[in-house]
Amino acid sequence: MARYQNSAVRIEERSEGPTWVFRFQVTRSDGKRVEHKRRLGLVRDVGPIEKDAWQEVDRQHLRELANELQPFRGKATTFAHSSANTTFKTSCRTISRRQPSRRLTPQQKRISEF
Repeated sequence: MARYQNSAVRIEERSEGPTWVFRFQVTRSDGKRVEHKRRLGLVRDVGPIEKDAWQEVDRQHLRELANELQPFRGKATTFAHSSANTTFKTSCRTISRRQPSRRLTPQQKRISEF
């Protein structure tokens, strides 16, 4: 199933002045999702409201850039493999941290006999 995203537009302060920026996520070859940005233009050139920025995104065909197919080319980690390894490590740590058993008091011995 394909994943489609709407992305986001924001105003960032830059050296030229307030600038509209198009933000979207891509998948790297190792499987991590990272954010990319594209400059749309200065607020005074594009327009002051968000609708103007989205029109500029469509004019520059940037939605296609955000939603293009990005095949995963890394080594997949399955849930079963990672969780089993984590469980084993956790149980080893728990066993090694256990306190030595204490002697039971006479009152505790009577309670445990029932």
